[in-house]
Amino acid sequence: MGGKNHHMCTGCIRHTTLLSKTYSLAEAEMLQANAVLEDTMVAELYDSLDHARHFALQINRHLNNSIAYLEETRAMAEQVLEIERTNPYQNGEALRSLDFTAFRAALARKGIEISHNKAWQEVEDTFRTVGEKGVKSALDS
Repeated sequence: MGGKNHHMCTGCIRHTTLLSKTYSLAEAEMLQANAVLEDTMVAELYDSLDHARHFALQINRHLNNSIAYLEETRAMAEQVLEIERTNPYQNGEALRSLDFTAFRAALARKGIEISHNKAWQEVEDTFRTVGEKGVKSALDS
């Protein structure tokens, strides 16, 4: 996600950075498992079952690693929320200024349609609440 995503989190930059890192590692391990799955399919079709079994073990290892990183991500997210509860982000101007209508239109231009309007509205409302009241108030409501 990069440092640009942490500029609002000066009080918890260490935690948000680790959260971003563990999430990225979880995703990378899952993608590795998917890549090895492709090798497994080719081995089953054109090679030997022993070769395919070897790949299956690699898939299992990557998926277990991904799960472990996701568990670390969840734990780090809980720490970030706890930090935010005790020391809330005060400057909501950036969150209040988000233009969700423009963002949704940009997604549509890329071929990504929002099919669940109620969920989209909840996200938009939450960002506005956080921008107006701070994360602590939004979490408490």
